Amino acid sequence: MSRTGEPRTFSDFTDEEREAFYDLADRFIDLANEAAQDCAAGPRRVSAAMMYATARYNAYIAQLGGYQGGEAE
Repeated sequence: MSRTGEPRTFSDFTDEEREAFYDLADRFIDLANEAAQDCAAGPRRVSAAMMYATARYNAYIAQLGGYQGGEAE
């Protein structure tokens, strides 16, 4: 939540926050590309594993106190 109580959206991010966000996303993509090279089943298996991991991580965050107003608290 923002200081005003309104949920923050991506358009509210500063340029630095956006850059950090995209850098983090690129790190996940790099890891997925590495895994796809090592995985006999290829990129489809890596994609499925990433989606499963995302669901598990989001469930963990929700259990910690969760998403309120679109932001993790």
